[in-house]
Amino acid sequence: MSYVFIMIEILRNKDEFDLYDTFSLSPNRKMIAYAKINKIGTSHLASSNIANGTPFPNIGSQLFVLDIDCGNSFLIAGQNSWRPSWSPDSNKLAYFSDVDGYPQVYIYEISNQTTIKANDVQVSVSYLKCINTAWLPNNATIIFPAKPTDSSFEKVTGNFASNQKNLCVKSYSTSKKAKSEIGAKSPFPSADIIMQNIETGEHSVLISDKDSSAPWSFSISSNANWLAYLPIPLFTPNPELYTSTLWIIKLNKAKATPIVVEEGILIAAAPLPLPILWVNEYALVYIKDNCLIRLMPCQTDMYKTIICQPKGFQLNPKIFLALSSEVIIVSGVKENEHSTTTKAVLVINIIENSIITEFNLDNYPEYTSINYCWYFEKTVYIVCKRVVDAKLVTLAFNISECQFCSEFIKIGASYCTLTNFRLITYQAGISHDSFISYYETPESPANLAILNSNLTLKKQLTFFNPELAKLLQYDLQVFYMKLTTRLGREIELNTCVLLPRGKQVNRAVMVVYPGQINSNYAGNFGITATPSGIDNHAFLEAGYAVILPDISWPTGYPNHIPLDEICSIILPQAIAVKQKLDLKYITAIGHSFGGYAVAGLLAKTDFFAKGIAISGIYDLIGAYGYRDKLVGTYCKLWIENGQLQFRGNPWQLKEVFEANSPYWLSSQINTPLLIIHGENDSCCPSSEAEKLYTALETLQKPAELVVYLNEEHILWYWNDDNYADVRNRIINFLDDHKNAF
Repeated sequence: MSYVFIMIEILRNKDEFDLYDTFSLSPNRKMIAYAKINKIGTSHLASSNIANGTPFPNIGSQLFVLDIDCGNSFLIAGQNSWRPSWSPDSNKLAYFSDVDGYPQVYIYEISNQTTIKANDVQVSVSYLKCINTAWLPNNATIIFPAKPTDSSFEKVTGNFASNQKNLCVKSYSTSKKAKSEIGAKSPFPSADIIMQNIETGEHSVLISDKDSSAPWSFSISSNANWLAYLPIPLFTPNPELYTSTLWIIKLNKAKATPIVVEEGILIAAAPLPLPILWVNEYALVYIKDNCLIRLMPCQTDMYKTIICQPKGFQLNPKIFLALSSEVIIVSGVKENEHSTTTKAVLVINIIENSIITEFNLDNYPEYTSINYCWYFEKTVYIVCKRVVDAKLVTLAFNISECQFCSEFIKIGASYCTLTNFRLITYQAGISHDSFISYYETPESPANLAILNSNLTLKKQLTFFNPELAKLLQYDLQVFYMKLTTRLGREIELNTCVLLPRGKQVNRAVMVVYPGQINSNYAGNFGITATPSGIDNHAFLEAGYAVILPDISWPTGYPNHIPLDEICSIILPQAIAVKQKLDLKYITAIGHSFGGYAVAGLLAKTDFFAKGIAISGIYDLIGAYGYRDKLVGTYCKLWIENGQLQFRGNPWQLKEVFEANSPYWLSSQINTPLLIIHGENDSCCPSSEAEKLYTALETLQKPAELVVYLNEEHILWYWNDDNYADVRNRIINFLDDHKNAF
């Protein structure tokens, strides 16, 4: 067996935490429940997760419970189990699993090591919303989101006529379709909210999906008297933010009616904590119209108070944490900057309606962005990216003394979100001087550990993949630059370059994904997971440097030319790295939005030696009308209100659509292009790849198309043989100096 194939087996079959999940500390602080993924034997499930309702990131996830004192872990639930939630007495764990064919709620009892299925109801889950099963104080009642009884597509079978024995149809009607303007519904699944007594089996629907409020996500007050929930989020002009309407219902009242409280609640478009905070038994905090608002529900009325309305930046619930029953922390972005980068955090006393402190990067030019915050023992830890070397550092702010007391070099991925849709951040205090967190460095993979308050390692609790540390060897260089984009934005960027250790390098691959701050990967072990879809070790082992450029993405510019903006950000970084490292040539590679960007880059510039476009959309006009299995109109939503932000349709903006479609710009592509796609891609249809190749073939341009049968959008979930083939095919394409097919 070749060394490369051995590496593929090790990397793909390694144990890793479910990064769309978080570990859960028991209320008695003696045990940790966590989800671990091993992809062995799971790749065949990737295309079926949409059908049975299991989110694709949870495929292969197993649940374990770790005893903190002795350090031993034991398995409680097998493949495709996730979202553990402790009962108040620390004796039961509720979790989701599809062991019986579709996601349902299961209960594991610690004392007798038994598992029961709570009911036969299918739960409504999505990797875009982080909702656990909620427990009430009696340790017997749970509340969870259930899939509505009806569905978007009807499957009809029956003997309607002799020639229609097994009729199966998809039926649509424009007369029944809601208006689709700004504020169109996003691709979040709604749900019924179910309350069940697990001892008696009795359950009832608290709020129905058929109600006008159409529940999406919920939160329960600490005294279990009130349940606050949000309907399906709506789009805003910022693709990273949504809005919704706040509803509330009293739990301990028979046949209570939901009450609408507020419209326009701000939501971050990522799997972050719900943007409504119960800070104590009686107070709920949320954001609307750049105001922080406190709600005090009672039997007869809802009392609302504006806590604060900051000036100079826009409140953003990306960071929205309750530090205590009196203090919260919330993030913000600069007003009128057309950016989604977090530039400030406020520490606020919600009882005194006052700002305790404001940490604004305008006053700290040595840092470029704020990635995450958490609170421990009267100290707020703020994770920032440092300008000089792109390292993420942690600033400790003492609330009592109202001053910053220290700066720590961040340990790997322990305290920040790595990408827009990846959660590895979580802390849980177990004593006055230590807490539990994920611990990861460039030399060691992520593990659970007990850390001291100064972020040093006190005790490692899990030991995943120690063999990988000897195999993943590389050097890292970081370059910093300021530039003005095509839209006139002044931005600061870090470009990280991975170099194979002990090898002379004169060629590189540049990983492209607009909106991705790729330098955030620099402190992570092995940096094996990047937006290219291919582990970076493949390129390093073949003797290529790997360039990870920051690509800051704008907001608030409808109808612009995103391909021009992408080129104005990527090209200066590529030129600078090529000159500083004396590289002979650079190949651009990208997956999904990155695949679209790579094909577009090749139409805009001949700088790159080759291009590799994976699982992208290339004809915006043609893709606009595609009906997918994921949300029905994914491409339409992506173009109008998602990453492209066109805010219009092809009939309104035909020239904009054409000017941003690599398919319509094919005559300008002169660089050899390898196009890769999965046949069963549920959001970016494989016909997009076929159309782009046909255009290049017709125009006699150098191109190659490879479509993998029965494969989905995410390469990491492809079967081992196909993944090995695409990995080797890419390396062979890079090594082919003749550029001939």
